[in-house]
Amino acid sequence: MKVNQPVPEPVDPSAGRIVYETSIVAPPGGVDDPGQLASDAIRRMRRLEGGPFAMLVSFSTACAPYAPHAPDYQRFTDPSYRGLYKYDAKDGAEGADARDQAQIRALYAAAIASVDDAAQSILEALAGDGLANRTIVVVTSGHGEALFEHGRGRGQGEHLSGDEGTHVPLVIVDPRHASPGREARVVRDVDLAPTLYELMGVAPPAVMDGASLVALGGVVGLEAEVHKRSCS
Repeated sequence: MKVNQPVPEPVDPSAGRIVYETSIVAPPGGVDDPGQLASDAIRRMRRLEGGPFAMLVSFSTACAPYAPHAPDYQRFTDPSYRGLYKYDAKDGAEGADARDQAQIRALYAAAIASVDDAAQSILEALAGDGLANRTIVVVTSGHGEALFEHGRGRGQGEHLSGDEGTHVPLVIVDPRHASPGREARVVRDVDLAPTLYELMGVAPPAVMDGASLVALGGVVGLEAEVHKRSCS
């Protein structure tokens, strides 16, 4: 059962900056390009470096239709493939045969790789600007993705036949903690906010969902099995 809690006070926008990707499908060079989004995030970050800041950088290239830009879409795909899913999977996948499914999985892998590269550029910018040793970094996802496991189709929201749609990554890096750790138990996405409150030394609201994960381990490099409490 979800705990009812008061609406928080508005956050002073000068304390941080939220960066959202505004489109999944866009022309080349559009905002769904992970490299362009990362470059924009770095520019915004550098305007905020004079004091404490917070940023949310949201990449959606790995969401359907899994359409990484050229040449990334070719990284793992079969160059001889000539089916419906040569460049993306926007036409759905009902009736996709084994080769179609392999192509779609390869496009998904390429999308993930392009996001990895973009995220790496942000981490390198943090290091180059001397901020890596005093910045908490969190990597997580909004949902998992089904890719034809258990005889199902692809996409999100189907969580009755397996946990692919609700199982997401969570990596928390706090450079003040020297010992990395991995938590084998299942944790929840609602645990992230209490964890960040504790890491930043800020008192959390009196009533909130979730529990801090700081006590589970060293936090730097903490990796955990995370399940979404719900999947839309």
